[in-house]
Amino acid sequence: MVHRSFSYWFWFIVFGMLAFVLANVPLFNILAFEFCAVMALSISFAGAHIALTVLQQMKRSPQALTGPPRQIVFRCFWHVLLFNTSLLVFPLTIILLNAFRVKNCDFGEGFLFFAILPLISCLYATAVGVFFGFWIQKRWAAYLAYLG
Repeated sequence: MVHRSFSYWFWFIVFGMLAFVLANVPLFNILAFEFCAVMALSISFAGAHIALTVLQQMKRSPQALTGPPRQIVFRCFWHVLLFNTSLLVFPLTIILLNAFRVKNCDFGEGFLFFAILPLISCLYATAVGVFFGFWIQKRWAAYLAYLG
């Protein structure tokens, strides 16, 4: 459903280009704190935008919004979280392949930083994006409320 949206592919390409650029910048070219911090900041902006886009698409489909309110919110949240975490797979793959070119110090620590920074930021952006998506009807106003 969301793979047909322009927003998802726009952010997917932006994340890929960002990962390629960071793979060529010293200090950011390994799976460590710096790379993960940039990815966390990026998913904070993209995650809410994708959440609002998916909610808008789900509101157009009446069968997606059937059931009790709690079930609808959780279904939307998990659906959006799946797509937001899929945005992080491409940059992670790029930086892991970059390890063949640049020596990494500690992969365990890098994966821990990735779990702490981008994944938790993704979880937060998804939750707040879903909240504003249900609370404010206009997508642009909901995104501005998220940013503000």
